[in-house]
Amino acid sequence: MKRAILTAILVVIILTACHADRMSTDYPSLGDKGTDKKILVAGEMSDFRYDVIKKVAGHFPDYLFEVTDFGGAKDRDLETYHAVIVVDQVEAWMLFNGGAKRLMDRAEPHKVIPFITAGDPDWGWTDKSTGIEAVTGPSEEPRKDGIVEELKMRLDGILAN
Repeated sequence: MKRAILTAILVVIILTACHADRMSTDYPSLGDKGTDKKILVAGEMSDFRYDVIKKVAGHFPDYLFEVTDFGGAKDRDLETYHAVIVVDQVEAWMLFNGGAKRLMDRAEPHKVIPFITAGDPDWGWTDKSTGIEAVTGPSEEPRKDGIVEELKMRLDGILAN
């Protein structure tokens, strides 16, 4: 009995640690609020991830980048968006990233760009059901410009179609 209780406590501690640095999105949308050209940016935002998105949005001034969390994205009609950027951090090799996976499952695969931060700079992830490869990298300042360039390139490809 003691072993089961200790195991349960350990599981709770581990799961809590996995969510410790997740931040809710109280981040404002970016870009032209008067346009019908919209890009949904949904997920678990942090200051680093939002700064990346701000830099990307700066290269697409004619678009509105609507920023929300996964809960706010649930009721959105994804067909009204030109692209969907799914923002998250890796949790247990993406086993606990249900919000990101559910959103990607709802969106048209050719419109989705997963942006997943990880501590390991060599970690990469491809969604098995869609084949979409994520833009990944650690939340480190020296890596930020490379992540911004990759997201801009991917977004250019989506918006060109």
